[in-house]
Amino acid sequence: MARIKNNSTFRINRLTVFVSSAFAVGAMGSASAQEAAGRVTSLDTVVVTAAGFAQDIKEAPASISVITREELQERPVSSIAEALRDVEGIDVTDGTDKSGSLNIQMRGMGADYTLILVDGRRQNSVGNIQPNSFERTENNFLPPISAIERIEVIRGPMSTLYGADAMGGVVNIITRKVGNEWRGAVNLGTTINLDSQYGNNTSGDFYIDGPLKEGLLGMSIRGAYINNQENDVTYTNDLGEEVTPTFSGNKVPNRRYDAGVRFALTPNKNHDIILEGTWGRQKYDNSWCAPNTTPIGRCGPMGRWNGGYSKDALRFNRDSYTIAHTGRFDFGTWDSSFMHNTTETVGRLIPEVLPVEHRPPGTGPNDPRELKMRNLVFDTKLVTPLGTDSHLFTLGGQWWSAKMTDTLVGSPMTHRQWSLFAEDEWSIQDDLMLTLGARYDRHNRYGGHFSPRAYIVWNTTPNWTIKGGVSKGYKAPKVNEMVPGIQNVGGQGTIPIIGGNPDMKPETSLSSEIGVHYDNLRNFNASATIFNTDFKDKLESESVWNCRYSGRTPGEDCVDIGEWLDENGNERDTFSRRTNLSKAVTRGLELNARYLINSDWEWSGNYTYTYSKIKHPGSSDDGKPLTSTPKHMVNTKLTWHATDDLSLWARGEYRGKRYRDTQADGTERYYKPLTLAHIGGTYRVNKAVALNFAMYNVFDKNTVEYVNEGTAARPAYNNQYRMVEQGRRVWLSTNIQF
Repeated sequence: MARIKNNSTFRINRLTVFVSSAFAVGAMGSASAQEAAGRVTSLDTVVVTAAGFAQDIKEAPASISVITREELQERPVSSIAEALRDVEGIDVTDGTDKSGSLNIQMRGMGADYTLILVDGRRQNSVGNIQPNSFERTENNFLPPISAIERIEVIRGPMSTLYGADAMGGVVNIITRKVGNEWRGAVNLGTTINLDSQYGNNTSGDFYIDGPLKEGLLGMSIRGAYINNQENDVTYTNDLGEEVTPTFSGNKVPNRRYDAGVRFALTPNKNHDIILEGTWGRQKYDNSWCAPNTTPIGRCGPMGRWNGGYSKDALRFNRDSYTIAHTGRFDFGTWDSSFMHNTTETVGRLIPEVLPVEHRPPGTGPNDPRELKMRNLVFDTKLVTPLGTDSHLFTLGGQWWSAKMTDTLVGSPMTHRQWSLFAEDEWSIQDDLMLTLGARYDRHNRYGGHFSPRAYIVWNTTPNWTIKGGVSKGYKAPKVNEMVPGIQNVGGQGTIPIIGGNPDMKPETSLSSEIGVHYDNLRNFNASATIFNTDFKDKLESESVWNCRYSGRTPGEDCVDIGEWLDENGNERDTFSRRTNLSKAVTRGLELNARYLINSDWEWSGNYTYTYSKIKHPGSSDDGKPLTSTPKHMVNTKLTWHATDDLSLWARGEYRGKRYRDTQADGTERYYKPLTLAHIGGTYRVNKAVALNFAMYNVFDKNTVEYVNEGTAARPAYNNQYRMVEQGRRVWLSTNIQF
């Protein structure tokens, strides 16, 4: 039974790939080119994100992984982070924010260092409009699974092509092109928790596309709905009382919606125009806090209404509109796009406890707090062969204007930036390619920044490839961090967070990597990559004195924003402020392998070792890990193709102990390691219908383990695991193609 297709990678002439993709829509301007390029060979061997045009993944100038739609459909995926859980070098189990959303840490760097793209267009905001630990809700604005063609993940800086926020890596979600015939897909799923502490969820999405006028105009429509029930996680204290932790493991009922429509116009064979609109909505119930009977900061994952939160719900909305054009000319392929993107938070209020002198003019306690970000982004890029097919040259630019509105701050905050970049992929000889590139960004506050990179790929034999390179990256502070005075409040309105540090500057990094890839061209391939990143001017929060109560005068390392009392009515003599404090290093090893054992059995797995350290002499943070990414991570999966219609799999994941904190006596504390096992499978009823089923956390591993680390008189209960994983649960889904 030859049920497993051998997808071994093979070399593809670069000019052949480029010419093939040139007769589709540009990779950055729309999804069409990305899919057309994928038809050159199987989707798991052709990528577009590493260089901006289609190429064999083995020859791509970056460390890159591909997740196909088929892989996404065989597991529950409701956020970008969940889609990346099995990828080497990525950790999404470093806790959740208040919405229950997962973090994405890549190569030991935090979530803010990963740039998210949809069809090559940036989705990250330049300001924090989801403050107070709701930032990761941005990862939930995900196209429906049925509308996704694949996800390309680049580990390592890509600032040369994509600019700021790409210091850690890039995640590019590539959607399906509009087809020449009408077709559609529907996915329906549900998760049933066998532990009553955790809520169930249901989901559904659809995708339809086809021609309105054959050869001229086509369209696609997509939509998705996710309904998550609340979690009610508890632990028992030393007195035998059942206690609900404030945040860990709990989430309130929430619903998410996504919709989109795309029109694809092809006036002739050399031009393609895309018009697209997408809309995302997230709603998190906060009504259970409405009675306002709990102390400040003790109202579960959301917040009490007089601390700056609505009695009804918190809503996170995003609207995006895009027009894109691809032109195919004798000299090359030219892609351009213009995007208008608006993201907002609805349901935040002016905290009742905010001192009168710090309330924005014309506002009162519990008035609505507007939090909105508007982005206008114009991208353009030309890909052209120079001379013979030995050079493939990319030249492009970006204009980006953003405006953030926050009632608490007052005047709108602006971000303006333009960029130019160039990159040449030079085929020195048939088996040796060198990529050289550079980008110049001009920021309205921080001036100019230059980001070069060099990468070499050497196909030493048909089986062996060596690749490696060096690149610079950078990340500018968020626009709200530049505001003089108060830019946010914490502690339900009792803790001021100060912006406007005049000495703040962008973080910068220098990264290098080298990797070896082996493919026997039959049934086995593997890779090993070593990486190192040094970066400086790390942005961190520092404690700064309040001039009013510290005995200092303005200019003596203090700030004067008037009187401020804490929740107990005591004078607050220090505030929190962002500043460039330290240097840091992250380095590690990534291993990946896939083995087609025979026609029925297949194994895949990966391992990641990550080391990180903060370099800040004289600071208590000196020598500490940069993040709590575990040093050791393992993912493994065994698949059995039992029949032509039935496939079964077993998957395991291991996350080693992760850094927690350092006590006063210098003792380092770590969260416990975690091992989880999952099983599942897919049964194809016919060509149109597939049934997926899985059991997650098969052995019902309990990650709620609170221990009193204080005293009987002053108890301090802390969980021994970094993140609360749901207990044993069953997932069922149906995929329908028509």
